[in-house]
Amino acid sequence: APSSHPPHSATDSDLDAVADCFDACPLDPLKIVPGECGCGALEVDVDGDGTVDCVATAIAASSWEERTMLEMKQWPNLVKAAFRAGSPPSFEPDSVDALYYADCWRDNNFFRMFGDRLCTYLWMRDLAHQHVTAIDHVLEVVGRVDVQHGAVGSKPAQNGGMRCHLETSTMGYFKPCHGNTGSSETYFSEIVSFHVDRVCGFFRTPAVVPRFFQQQEIRELADARAREAEAEESEMDKPTLPGFGKDSDTKAREAVDSMLRECGVDSGSPEFGVEGAFVGWSPFPAAALTHNRHNHFVSLLNLTDAEFAFVHDKYFNITSRSDPSDIDWALETITLHLWSIITGFCERFNHNVYLSHSRDGAHDGPFEYIDNDRSQWREEVVGYKHGLTTEHRLGDVCIFPRELSMRLMLLHRRRSHSFSLGQLVYQAMLAYEDSLSFNGSMFPMRQASVMDANLAYVVGVIEGCIAERGEHQVLIPETHHMYNQERDMYRHLYHAFRDFAQ
Repeated sequence: APSSHPPHSATDSDLDAVADCFDACPLDPLKIVPGECGCGALEVDVDGDGTVDCVATAIAASSWEERTMLEMKQWPNLVKAAFRAGSPPSFEPDSVDALYYADCWRDNNFFRMFGDRLCTYLWMRDLAHQHVTAIDHVLEVVGRVDVQHGAVGSKPAQNGGMRCHLETSTMGYFKPCHGNTGSSETYFSEIVSFHVDRVCGFFRTPAVVPRFFQQQEIRELADARAREAEAEESEMDKPTLPGFGKDSDTKAREAVDSMLRECGVDSGSPEFGVEGAFVGWSPFPAAALTHNRHNHFVSLLNLTDAEFAFVHDKYFNITSRSDPSDIDWALETITLHLWSIITGFCERFNHNVYLSHSRDGAHDGPFEYIDNDRSQWREEVVGYKHGLTTEHRLGDVCIFPRELSMRLMLLHRRRSHSFSLGQLVYQAMLAYEDSLSFNGSMFPMRQASVMDANLAYVVGVIEGCIAERGEHQVLIPETHHMYNQERDMYRHLYHAFRDFAQ
């Protein structure tokens, strides 16, 4: 069986890369000084009133396993704190939150923005509450009925969407519609997938929150964008987003009308509007790719024995001593396969897969999971028509990212009526039930058990490989593994600066 204690210094009780002799909170990996709220609680301005609120972290662990479980259990509380705050984050230019959030965005390490819980917390609050100042790249909703009557869209059925610019100069992409168009895509899946990402520890999905636009607000934004686009119509061609084609925002009004007509909901107030997933715009440039035109991506589905032998020798014949670049791309492909199984949609390999790039252009990677609206937990992935209809080759490759695999096995091994991947995601989704979810429950409890079954399949493959070949041959340390200690250092700095500022 794999060890539940990755190697760390024996003098660091909370495994936060700060020795106990320098740590005033030796059993709290999120703090090294007690601060205003003491060890075991975060100082967070939940309601935006300028007063610190103490959010209990319940993290006081003596082992990696205990610490990781408690961090997972805390995720629903972090989501509730971010979403239920009644106002945007207090981003005064010199505030600690503003400085920390800006540093998250500037950091050239992909896993800082996606893996740092404080970065994610501020990102969620920004998306949920910040004022939208402008929109562009507005796509109309096209249903299958529309297509039958001669309407033309970029694909047989599309749910529409628009890029939104926020007051903080950040952006998000709004994706409306749930089962309205005949498409299998739904914004519910986009939101749920984000929580799967953070609980499991993939850290490759941008922050996502549900958001409701009242019809007056969204129509005013569309009118402003259409007038701007009409004024620009005579200019030279402008750059467009991948997959969006030539900018057609002169028809922004019509596109927004289609969202309200096809996917609009009554918010329970006199205002009518449209609800959807608000997907954070990544700090890193990303490009769509497929296995047909990029050697960083290899599908392990539907391979003949000869095809598998070829890709295994070329891409997956690695050990922990292999070249870091070879390890990176082998594990990235395996990680994407794990993601597709847990999220219940294995045909994403023929859909959109995105590769991120560093801002300086020096290197590629990792994959970025930014189009998850076809994920599903209505049916278990084994036997699902877009899931695993044939035997997967993961059990033949038998290499897996060590830290992620340890987290997945922990989630499965310690599951109970109150602790499982499905339960944690369900609890996180409850944060939205009081104020949103106008289209119904986004993640019913019955889907939680399907999600847990998908995880069980993945863990069964990993544990089978370990039993056959041994942990050290199967679990390969990720090259970004040491970032976990760096991530904890940033948390300590954040709380130290807050303590100093107060």
